[in-house]
Amino acid sequence: LLLCPDFVDIRTRLGKILRDVGDIDGAREEFEKVKAQKPNYLPARISLGMTYFALNNRLAAKAEWEAVLEIDSNNKTASMYLRMVEQLLAQQEAETAGVPLDVESESSDTASSDAEDDLVFTFDGRKSDVDAIPMEVPNENDDANDR
Repeated sequence: LLLCPDFVDIRTRLGKILRDVGDIDGAREEFEKVKAQKPNYLPARISLGMTYFALNNRLAAKAEWEAVLEIDSNNKTASMYLRMVEQLLAQQEAETAGVPLDVESESSDTASSDAEDDLVFTFDGRKSDVDAIPMEVPNENDDANDR
């Protein structure tokens, strides 16, 4: 980074490493630097959302993933995370309003043995799945042209 501080892909990788070793604030700082330098670099924006989520700032996480979808409406990773955070925010809002909202864990008999259980929220008798959060973001837009 000392030689190439403008390489957003390297700074993004550093942010992921910092997050993985538990330096969430350091990771956030790196992702925010990338965002300031190149707002359309989606891997950093998705990772920034994940980092905000890890810091329990769900609204900031939601804003990052919505911004990604404004740039790339077909981004599956941002869509998945956005659905998840919207479900969690709905749960939080329902609990604040005193509306009963049940959270269950479902597992499918047809699922592979190493698959994790899905969270299911029940609200007014309706169920909705919440995807688990993978900590690794696919580098679908990550290439040398983004430096």
